[in-house]
Amino acid sequence: MSPRETEWVIIDGAPSSGKTTIVHALHTRGFRIIPEVARSLIDIELAKGRSLEHIRGELGSAIREEFQESLLSIYLQQFRNIDPEEFVIFDGALPHIDAYIALENTTPIPEVMEESQKYHFRQVFVFDPLPFEHDHVRVEDQQSALFLDQKIRSIYHELGYQPISVPVASVEERLGFVLAHLQCIFADHTSSFSARRSCRDATCARNGFPAFLHAGSQ
Repeated sequence: MSPRETEWVIIDGAPSSGKTTIVHALHTRGFRIIPEVARSLIDIELAKGRSLEHIRGELGSAIREEFQESLLSIYLQQFRNIDPEEFVIFDGALPHIDAYIALENTTPIPEVMEESQKYHFRQVFVFDPLPFEHDHVRVEDQQSALFLDQKIRSIYHELGYQPISVPVASVEERLGFVLAHLQCIFADHTSSFSARRSCRDATCARNGFPAFLHAGSQ
């Protein structure tokens, strides 16, 4: 069965790659974004009084597997509830769960790849890693981040994507790089995009497509 075509864009990368900074910047410019599932889940559990070590499973593989299963469940719920024709930017996505499974050497979850193959994302960006910085949810280190970077890329290649690598640069330069590619993505789109180009701002906003990308294209 062919995968379901979507207008979803994935911004992915290893921890401390700067992807979330750019996702937040895109959000301020009118894009609909879906926050990183793992970080959101960790913040919720921390608010309940659980320790980061317990949440991330440093106490044993069973807890790590429980965390990964929770991530899978949330991603599947998102995929089923979001309109595939809506232009949405995801901060990370279902396929990268397998990268963390490989890093942590826990039991594979076949559903990760099975479910990932049911959808075709409009485009995938993978951010090149930056020097590693710890924060309140990260338990990895620079070596782990480099491993995850390569694994994430290989997983998307395995799924048939040619991810766009976002090079190391300033926040403004990376944001401009991503915005330029988003414009190219839709300039090459089919007649459905041609219809969008003729829409007024209100229609563009209703479709989840930021009107500023139409500037100069009318």
